Amino acid sequence: MDVIERAKSKRETLLKELRRLDDFIKMAESLDAELQPIVGSGNVIVPSAGRKPGKKLSNRVRVLTAVADLIKKHGPMKKRDLFKHLQEMGIDPGTSRPSVMLSIFLSKSDVFTTDKGMWRFAKGKGPAGVNQ
Repeated sequence: MDVIERAKSKRETLLKELRRLDDFIKMAESLDAELQPIVGSGNVIVPSAGRKPGKKLSNRVRVLTAVADLIKKHGPMKKRDLFKHLQEMGIDPGTSRPSVMLSIFLSKSDVFTTDKGMWRFAKGKGPAGVNQ
């Protein structure tokens, strides 16, 4: 294979990778749009406000909305306490390891942050007057 053929092959590989990145960006934008209704103008709101009628709420949004309500009500909380309250509310993060899934949902959300094991609203993300 000469230099030109290798360059063409490398170009095709890079183009495939760019297409994969474009798909990832579209998915990330979709998730971001789905989570935006959770925090609106400094107030935590129910995501149904931005949802089309009949569209099922994703489990991630349902969990994060419940967590936002719990932190708004109780202030910063440990993950195990959040998990216990979610169970009492009948909300299951899903998978065979729901506690791990809760950690994933929280850590991938820019709405929440953790400090010394306590989950709270990230700076500027929670409702006005809530201890962040």
